[in-house]
Amino acid sequence: MKVVAIIGRPNVGKSLLFNRICCKELSLVHNIPGVTRDRIISFIHRDGQKAMLIDTGGLDFNPKTSLEKSLFEQIEISLTEATHVLFVVDGRTGLTPLDLEIGKFLKKRNKPVFVVVNKIDDPKLENNTLDFVALGFDPIFPVSAAHNRGIEELLRFIFTTDSIETEQKDLKLPASSPTRIAVIGQPNAGKSTLINGLIGEKRLVVDEHPGTTHDAVDVDFSIAGVPFTLIDTAGLRKKNKLQPGLESKIAGRTVHAINRSHIVLFVIDAEKGISLQDKKIGGLIQKAFRPCIIVLNKIDLLENSFDRRNWGTESRLLIQRELPFLSYAPVVALSAEKKWNYQSLFTAILLVDQERKKCIPTHEVAEFFQRTLHQFPPQPIQGKRLKIYYATQLKDKDSSKVPPCPTFVLFVNNLKLLKAAYKKFLEGKLRQTFAFTGCPILWKWKKAQGKKPFLIQK
Repeated sequence: MKVVAIIGRPNVGKSLLFNRICCKELSLVHNIPGVTRDRIISFIHRDGQKAMLIDTGGLDFNPKTSLEKSLFEQIEISLTEATHVLFVVDGRTGLTPLDLEIGKFLKKRNKPVFVVVNKIDDPKLENNTLDFVALGFDPIFPVSAAHNRGIEELLRFIFTTDSIETEQKDLKLPASSPTRIAVIGQPNAGKSTLINGLIGEKRLVVDEHPGTTHDAVDVDFSIAGVPFTLIDTAGLRKKNKLQPGLESKIAGRTVHAINRSHIVLFVIDAEKGISLQDKKIGGLIQKAFRPCIIVLNKIDLLENSFDRRNWGTESRLLIQRELPFLSYAPVVALSAEKKWNYQSLFTAILLVDQERKKCIPTHEVAEFFQRTLHQFPPQPIQGKRLKIYYATQLKDKDSSKVPPCPTFVLFVNNLKLLKAAYKKFLEGKLRQTFAFTGCPILWKWKKAQGKKPFLIQK
């Protein structure tokens, strides 16, 4: 399979080109240079063929900070994986000394390089491509990622040109659709370090300064042969600290990552404790009805005050006290930096993934409610008592949209007789019977209309 890396200096439109080729906005685009930091990967298809496309950060040969050095390492990895390179330059600015330096750098790689002259928004500007002949690569494609000019010709060439042999030629997508896991939390909680530890390689840029991650980055991995896709996200800051423009856009992508995930890993900095912002992030998970695992990271920094033998008990008590609305979520205390207790996280992920897919037969649901209502009937209100006539768990085939969590539909005699306290009681009893570890439970209460099968109460 072809692996195509998009390379170039900062702010030449690499991410916009990546999004245009993929036909969706995967990579964050902004007029500030250096927005892209991690490798963004997507698969593109054409006429039965498949290719991997990699977006990279702007190339700088004089990295000074640890973040800039990490960015350069990610570009090096992308070039090692690539079978072909799209060398993107700016047709408005023209050929720059940095472009020439990048050209020399790519020639040493001995891989097919196509020069993509971006920002040729008007056919009259195509003469600007002549400057880039000096780079010594052929062919040269004039395109406008912003206006979708020249993209079709570029795509056709990518899929018709011959591949060179690399170790990556057999890369494949999992046969089954993987479970998507969004990794969210405050800035500098250790999300990217955690993902790098889970997959066993330095896939994401990590830096000590908060706010390193900008894009929501998808990373595939597996546990015991079960495929998963991890979504690394930018840290969610307080609203009053968000700068308009880029930071607001970054936060929006993180919220979108929660909504497209099957499971959320909520990473909390154990050294700082659970803050008001953590509680607000927890509220986003609750509102989205997503299964959740809470990760208390940096536990190694509390080794003197946190008894490692009682990590599990102390962590659960902390969550029950500070985040009671997420009390259904398993809690894993670990150190991403020192790779402590990763096995517990692997186990929790497999368990919650299994629990979210659990489907209880309707007759077992009916038996549960018959037994519970008989033993613990609801209190009457003005002489009338709540009756549940029929209950079932919503299956995939019953809805065009798959529920994000276990969902139960119940038909009752009068919705006004349903009280919040009794709903909470029923959920507790349901969990005692069927567990649904890590999963919120979504209830859909409806008034019975016409003749219904009285499986529970007459």
